[in-house]
Amino acid sequence: MCVSARATFLHFEILFPPDAGSRRALLARVAPIFFDDLNLLLLHAIVLHVCRLTDPQGKGNRVNLTVEYLSKNADFGTDTATAARVAVLESSMSAFRSKIEPARNKFISHVDRAAVHDGKNLGAATDGEWRQFWNDLEEFLQHLSRRYIDPDDHFRLGEIHGMTDADQLVKALWESLALKEIMADPRIGDTAVQMVLDSPWRNT
Repeated sequence: MCVSARATFLHFEILFPPDAGSRRALLARVAPIFFDDLNLLLLHAIVLHVCRLTDPQGKGNRVNLTVEYLSKNADFGTDTATAARVAVLESSMSAFRSKIEPARNKFISHVDRAAVHDGKNLGAATDGEWRQFWNDLEEFLQHLSRRYIDPDDHFRLGEIHGMTDADQLVKALWESLALKEIMADPRIGDTAVQMVLDSPWRNT
């Protein structure tokens, strides 16, 4: 669940960076409706992922596997310093949850009539707050991994290979637009067209 949440965030971060107007212009030239919808779908998925990770642990027979559950039930023995640090990290992630939870409650999981009428932006968090959340989650998982899997583990959530290849999609879209411009050039267009017609990828 943690890897899936991080991967979804990376997909979004690559496709829709806040300070890259040229990236958004590229997507809009290729398929504006699709990428607008994808933007919203990824945003919703990220918020839901984070809220699931930080849900209350529950009680009785209905227990949620969340950071709160792990924090309160992990046994660090005499290592009270690590136990205290894990509790601090859980508290920090819970505080972040409180920032984005209104979006989950009023726009994503449900559609709150009053919230829609007010038209206010709910659930906003800064880039720095998002970075802090991912750093907290990574350190939290490190402590648990070292306690229960390998004391010498150097687990890094942000360094897991292959979580996204959205950059390859962006590259392919850019290349397709560049090819269209080349094909439109009368000096080399005919040769480029023939290369496209001969491409083994033409009918995929």
